[in-house]
Amino acid sequence: MNHQNKISNKKQGYQKFLLYIPHELKNRQHVRQLVESKKDYLRPGHYRIQSATKKILYIKDTHTLDFIEKNTSHLLNPSHTRAETFLSKGVGIIQSLINFKKITIKHHLADPVTAKNKLLMITKNDDLKLFNFEEGIITNFLTNTNKYLTLKEAYMIFHKYFDTPFIQFNDEDQSYIEHKINFKPYTSWTDRERNQAVENIFNKYTRYFYECNKKNLNQVYTEELLERLYATINPNPLTDVFNQIIAEESFNDSWPLLKCHGDMNFFNILLSNNKYYLIDWEQSEDCVFFYDLFSFVLVEALFREDYSYINHYLTGQYDSYFINIFNIFNRTFHTTNRKYYLAVFLSEYVSKRFKRRNLEKYLRLIQRIFE
Repeated sequence: MNHQNKISNKKQGYQKFLLYIPHELKNRQHVRQLVESKKDYLRPGHYRIQSATKKILYIKDTHTLDFIEKNTSHLLNPSHTRAETFLSKGVGIIQSLINFKKITIKHHLADPVTAKNKLLMITKNDDLKLFNFEEGIITNFLTNTNKYLTLKEAYMIFHKYFDTPFIQFNDEDQSYIEHKINFKPYTSWTDRERNQAVENIFNKYTRYFYECNKKNLNQVYTEELLERLYATINPNPLTDVFNQIIAEESFNDSWPLLKCHGDMNFFNILLSNNKYYLIDWEQSEDCVFFYDLFSFVLVEALFREDYSYINHYLTGQYDSYFINIFNIFNRTFHTTNRKYYLAVFLSEYVSKRFKRRNLEKYLRLIQRIFE
């Protein structure tokens, strides 16, 4: 990184730091309202607050600390700039000084049967997860009705083919209960466990695909995927890249659409007692049939800078799986077209999940793969 970029990053860090306090004051009030709405489910006590991609409130004990360690270790980014590190440390100091990091749930008239949860997780969409460690149960409350119905539909489809922790749904308050899985964090998996996870993913999806192919599936053309992509990101440097990657003679290639997980990555797979549980189905939607299979490959490279899975794919280590899967849908997997299939996936993935702040990551990824 050159000197000018370092100065720019440092300046951005200072600006974020100065804007933090008024933002956090407003955010804290919002968090308190969310907590208050579910206080009957929470054990009284002092709740500490930890913020990552998801805000976590918890009563400090061995159960909650172990959970936080397992669920936030992968969020630490070794590529943070000095400015980002400064911002993080400065925010921590400010939070401590003005007690941003604690919320108290006072003793109230809650039913002791339900008030057993001592950790609450708030997602970006204000969905809530309440953790009862003694009974090994997680209660989830969803704010969006369509999201709740999507999740319920996904469970009804996928629980026949995949290991999931779901127990039951409650339409009245848009909640569902699931088993809390005592899992081994992905960052601690051995190479053997990672290889077994990949094999498990392909085998489970192959079984699912056989059932899907018995139905009359809708199709999407490569050209349609590109049109959606350009509508999402145009004008954008990515537009030129995809124009170079996907040849016009491929525009009429068609791809079966079917219900997919939508956010397949290793951190949505929990390893416990040699079983791999698939979680977080909220983004399930209709996608090209190989969407989930390429998703776990891409996410590792895009956000963890681990290109091993992409390299395995590009060097043919997954060919036998893809040949079989393409055959299920009466298509031929051409080993010379590995990059083309990945580009088709990327056109759909980027159009669904593009965030401008990740533009440079996408460009680096695409340039590295297709150079």
